[in-house]
Amino acid sequence: MTKIYINYRRDDLQAEASGVRDGLAAQFGQAYVVLDGDDRLATHQVDIDSGRAGRDVLVALIGPRWMDLLRHHEARGERDEVREEIAAALVAGTPVIPVRLGRDGRLPPALRAGDLPEDIRALAKLPGRELLREQMAVGMMGLGERIRRARGVGTTVAGIHPGNSQIKLWLWSAAVIASTVFVVNVAAQLSGAANPNAFRWPGAASSDEVREGRIRRAIAAALSVGKGGEEARRCQTSLITATETGSIVFATGSADLDRRSNQTLDALADIIRGCPSFIIEVEGHTDSVGDPAANQRLSERRAIAVRDYLVRAGVPTSGLTAAGYGETRPLAPNDTAVNMARNRRIDFSVTAR
Repeated sequence: MTKIYINYRRDDLQAEASGVRDGLAAQFGQAYVVLDGDDRLATHQVDIDSGRAGRDVLVALIGPRWMDLLRHHEARGERDEVREEIAAALVAGTPVIPVRLGRDGRLPPALRAGDLPEDIRALAKLPGRELLREQMAVGMMGLGERIRRARGVGTTVAGIHPGNSQIKLWLWSAAVIASTVFVVNVAAQLSGAANPNAFRWPGAASSDEVREGRIRRAIAAALSVGKGGEEARRCQTSLITATETGSIVFATGSADLDRRSNQTLDALADIIRGCPSFIIEVEGHTDSVGDPAANQRLSERRAIAVRDYLVRAGVPTSGLTAAGYGETRPLAPNDTAVNMARNRRIDFSVTAR
């Protein structure tokens, strides 16, 4: 039994910590997730005190006040249980995953070793995760995968009971936010990667449900600025269809487009030119192999490469943006070659002008 212990500051992320607990419980089971001070788990025969001592993974949630509260306790010589728990885990060799949580564009800054006390200085060097409040469901799936890699845990999702609307909401949201469009690298194509739409993990929506989720978001973005909802539906549907039936191919670990991408990209350029009322965001995504920072940079370079091709094909620069999301928005667990190929992709989203 793997026990996941969530460490957080009550004056920093009280409500958000409960959401993280529920998201991990949906993936691993309630009895295996311990939220610091959560007496509710006693009903599942989980001893909170022994949970602190016997945890297998510690998730350290870091919010906007985390550093200020650390300095506050240190300056006054007060006991800091959050710091003590992290320090004890580091000494014991327990995997610690720092998780910065906040709104898009306003995440807490990355921890710097020079700003931390010596007993937890190693926290700044550990590979962590980011959780955006606007994209919590997808972020939680990525955090779950990071925990599995840390301890070699299986990928079985906890059973969903009809009355547990919270767990159903997490899984439904994760599936709807994901896209069915993907990028495969040259090696994956040559080895005959499976149809990306054939894979569904437990609780996931069908390809049609995923597709409709993207279309609904495009319509909502259009209506929010007084644009036509039906035009947004047409544009987003056409973009999805073009990428589902075509392919965008990069050399492995590179942002160099393969010539086999040209036909699909030319078709996409025609579609985007026919959607002048909207801005189209080119999204780059990677799997979780390697350094997260390097994956982030690679996703950005690939998105920019696609944008630049579309501009050369006649799409006005004012109608395009490019953004990289690295490994933060997986379509599937990064546990097999086929699933990782699904997560290496380019998506196109209709956004308001």
